[in-house]
Amino acid sequence: MGRQELLEYLLKEVEKFGFSVFADEMFPIPAIVNTDEKIMIYSSIEVTPFEIAHELIHIINKDSHRGKYFDAINPQEARANHEAILLLWEIFEANGGSYEYFNVFVNTTDAPFELAESIIKNEYLELHEAITEIFEDEIKVSINKQEMHDYIVD
Repeated sequence: MGRQELLEYLLKEVEKFGFSVFADEMFPIPAIVNTDEKIMIYSSIEVTPFEIAHELIHIINKDSHRGKYFDAINPQEARANHEAILLLWEIFEANGGSYEYFNVFVNTTDAPFELAESIIKNEYLELHEAITEIFEDEIKVSINKQEMHDYIVD
């Protein structure tokens, strides 16, 4: 899925929540939503898939009164950034993307590189730990079955 297709997909997702979406070339920031009025305005020149996904997360979580634009210490903004990256990564993987194409992900979505890398790496580490635990349990079960078999045979 290319950048433009991704933008169109995300904007349709915003509309599914009953929001009116307006594009304005002169809008001074990439995108903003008003969850009370169910309106989204975005700059058709400056907007990126990450910013639309970020606003979509605000819609999903029904966030309001979030503070200033780019307020990184506001918990709602930090959560929206985190969840937007996870949402975009899910879409990326569903369309054949993988960690070896991480740069393509960042270039397509314009997600902040360091933040995206940190979040996606953590997801992969958690997945790896979970898989390791499952296999460790299977190995223990196999050993226990083998020990039981040897005991019965003896």
